Amino acid sequence: MPHPIALFPWRTFTLVGTTCLLISCGGSPPTAETAPAEISEPAATTTARTNAEVAPAEVAPAAPEPTTAPVQAAPPATATPPATAVALELGESRLLTPAELGWVERNLPVAERQINSEQSFWVNLRDIGEVAFVLTEAVSDPSIAVNDLAIYLMLPDGTLLEQLPANLDSNSWRLGETRAVSFLIYQCYEVVVVMADYITGVGPNGSEPFPVTTIYNNAGGYFLMDEVASRMLTDWGTSTVGEALDMLQTEDLGYLP
Repeated sequence: MPHPIALFPWRTFTLVGTTCLLISCGGSPPTAETAPAEISEPAATTTARTNAEVAPAEVAPAAPEPTTAPVQAAPPATATPPATAVALELGESRLLTPAELGWVERNLPVAERQINSEQSFWVNLRDIGEVAFVLTEAVSDPSIAVNDLAIYLMLPDGTLLEQLPANLDSNSWRLGETRAVSFLIYQCYEVVVVMADYITGVGPNGSEPFPVTTIYNNAGGYFLMDEVASRMLTDWGTSTVGEALDMLQTEDLGYLP
């Protein structure tokens, strides 16, 4: 259940720039790499003999017909993700392709979780570069812990860079549905907004969903949760990304453009 609004000292950030809400785009399928062709040896040159009869050239016996072994398909790569046709600009994002989702599943060191393919992205982040932003949810099972939303950043070589901090205010609630993930670029830093519906699971209104907003700031190669902004946006009942942007840019929160 949302917490009452806590009073926090007024904070001022001097930020100049525009806010960009990035639109995902599809990726291109992986392209097979063609092995380089072998270079044949140059043919030997024949020099004419002077004042002598040239012996007829010997005919080499015909080489036996080569036998071709059946070609076996290479195993799927488990380190680097499938190649993409166009590199992303800083702050740009797009949904993970089916091939990339398979690559994530083979490399992400988590069990009994499912990837939310509609809220997982390939994104170019400041001080980090291109990474997979993977939002996962626990398999539907009442025995699993109630805080069942986890977000991971995975590097192109398959290394887990970071698991983003969980919103501890939601520990006593159950996740209903992830509404949206947005990457917002300001002049001095990056912000990630995650919006999801939760239920309390208790009382007469226990099955009624309510929105929970979590704000993450890029702290120079890793992300920290802004607990103050996250709690205030949740207490205010913010339910859309547009509302979150308006609230973040008030004097109470200080994310001024």
